This record gives sequence, structure tokens and C-alpha cells, in this order.
Amino acid sequence: MSYLVILAVLLASASQALAQPPIIILPGLLDSQLIVTYNKSADSSAACNNNFNNTVMWVPSIGNATEIGNFLTTFAAGPGKQKIFTSNIGVTVRPALSISQSYVLKPLQRLLLAKTGLNYSASRIKVLAYDWRLDINSMTRGGQLAQLRGRIQTISRQFKNESVILVGYSQGNLVARALLRDTKMQALVKGYIAIAPPFGGSARVMGALSSGALEGNIMPDLEAKLQIPPPYNQIISREYLMYNAAQELASLAMQAPSPAGFPGDPVVAVAGPKSYKVSQLGQLFSDIGQPMLAEALKSQVDASDFVPIPGVPTYCIYGGAQPTPTQLTYKAAFAADKINELPVTAGFVDGDSVVPLSSLSLCDKLTDKDNVYKLMGKINHFTVLNETAGLAAIAKAFGKILEKK
Repeated sequence: MSYLVILAVLLASASQALAQPPIIILPGLLDSQLIVTYNKSADSSAACNNNFNNTVMWVPSIGNATEIGNFLTTFAAGPGKQKIFTSNIGVTVRPALSISQSYVLKPLQRLLLAKTGLNYSASRIKVLAYDWRLDINSMTRGGQLAQLRGRIQTISRQFKNESVILVGYSQGNLVARALLRDTKMQALVKGYIAIAPPFGGSARVMGALSSGALEGNIMPDLEAKLQIPPPYNQIISREYLMYNAAQELASLAMQAPSPAGFPGDPVVAVAGPKSYKVSQLGQLFSDIGQPMLAEALKSQVDASDFVPIPGVPTYCIYGGAQPTPTQLTYKAAFAADKINELPVTAGFVDGDSVVPLSSLSLCDKLTDKDNVYKLMGKINHFTVLNETAGLAAIAKAFGKILEKK
């Protein structure tokens, strides 16, 4: 049975006149377009020879030599040069307000616009782009969380002060939860749907920070498209590109294994003779030459803080039966300021192939068990948005929210 038929059955009681509160989607890592302006005169490190004005740095058009060149200039600045993309020296980065090819938007649009289901108006579905490079504390200090709250309030006013439905996917859930700590936001949100929430972290992100590992850190369709065009493919690999992109990337460090998601302080990385427990991730960041990332760990949330959000019905949707690594193993000790060998994944437990169940299930504490959809079978961190079971669970959550007065 197709998900459209399932949706029609689930929502058969909903009339065409059913109210359509605006839906606001917070996408995951890499899924917001970033526009960069760079003033080389303001950058004492002279990391780049050219000024950029409102230049698309992410997502670059694959095969477009100019955009790939700009992308490599900022993401792979080279040994000893300042990584201007992540440090913001001389750089202004703004996320686009929407991105039409968003990984999460496409399947949700198909679901919501289906005439056999909600028949939602496209104008009421919004993508709330944000700077996915940053951890939550950085977003707070820089005023981006306040800007996002203002954007949600503006969308509500556009639709006669209607309450909104908030949908988070992957990293977007960390942003959503931070927004929902605000009582004014709680009053504006009719319901919150958390899809594949990495609330307690993932071991895989350490592979991106240390070695440029792509698996589990980048959407599969984007990974397939990320082929480096000539002449750059002669001097750089996709992993080297990812490694440089991940340097000082606070959002990845924020999503490293946390005490809440990896209870008991287990070993999460082994590099040569040295082991690293969850409590020793600050040392791991130092050993790979990025000690500043330890600050991002302060954005992680304690297990005791996972309590229901006042007045906001919450729905948790995630895969729970895929082998998921909880530990990365490297043959040699870490080298600082140098790409390390790709790790071997180990310590497999149930999860969604990226985030273990102990991390995903922190979401369960935000709601009652009837609003938790732990999906079995082949549903993983990425296919939850496309497989029938995942879409059916999302449809159920929307149906429950819309039924509430």
C-alpha cells in the first residue's frame, strides 16, 4: 500500500475545510543554502586572494568550475591558512530563507500536498534555513536563535496569528528544541514533530572531524553528486574536502556522543594505543588539532533536561532496528592538523544507522508513548523521510496535531 493511500485512510475524517496551520521545517546539517560575502582587507590572515559578494558557497553547483573553485578556496584553504568559512574572519555568512531542493522538504511536500491526503497549500509550508555550521550556544550569542524566533512570529502574523507546526529533521531538532525553551515560542507552536533527532549525539561525527568520513555525515543523494570536477580532482579527494569542511565545525562537535545519549561513560574512540571515553572528548578534539571544539560540548543537554515541553504536543519518529556504531577505531594515534586515516566502525547497537537508540530515545521523554513511532525494518536516518513506514508515521503525527482544537 502506498503512503498516499495510507495518508488518505488516516485523514479520511478531515474535511477540505480543515484549518491548515503553517508548517515550519528545520532541516539538518548541510541542508540550508549559505551565501558568503568576504572582504579580504578585513582578513589579516590573507586566506583568500579574492573578494566575494553574495556568493553561493553551499550548495555549490556540481560541475560549475567557478562555484567549485570558490567552495574549495574557503573549505580547503590549505596548510597553515585560516579556514575562513568556519572562523568568519572577514566573512559574513547568511543562510537563505528557503532552499527549493532541501533534502527534507521534497518528501514532506509530496506528503502534504497530496490530494488524497491533507491537500495542503504550498504557501503554508516553509523551510526555516539556519547556519548549520554553528552549535546552539554560538547561535544564541550571535543572535541567530532570536532571528529564527522572529521569523516564526512573522510567519504566524502572515497567517492571521495562527499557531504553527514545527518539524525538525536530524540536527534541525537541536535548533527546534532550543527555540522551544522560549515561552513565547511554546505559545505559538501547535505541535512539534521530531524526525531522527540526534539528541544524545552520534559516534559517526568524530569520523568527519578527524578524517573527512562521508558515511553517515552527509545525505546519500548529495554524497553521490559530490564528485570533484577537473582539474581539482587531481589534487583533492572527497574525504579531504570533507575533512577541511569539518575543521572547527562546532555543529558536528555538538553532536558528538554526550553523557545523556551514551550513559555509563563508554569508550567511543580508539586511536592506536589511546582510548577516549565520552568524558574525554575534549582531549580527542585537542589531539586532532581542534581544541576549540571542546566549547561546543557545552551545547549538549543533560538527560534531566529532557522533559515535556509545556503546551506543545510532541511526536518522535525514528528508525530503531539498524546496526549503529557507538565506537570508531583508528590504527594509529591521532595526528594534529592533519587528515587521519578513515576509522573502522565498531560497537554496533540498535539505532537508525547513524544515531543509536539510547540517543534517539531521549525524545521519548518529551511526550507520551502513544506519540513515539520507533520504526523497525530497514528504516534508517535518511530513509525515514522516504520509506512508506516513515511517511505513514509522519502522516499520523500531522493528523493528531490537526485534530486538536
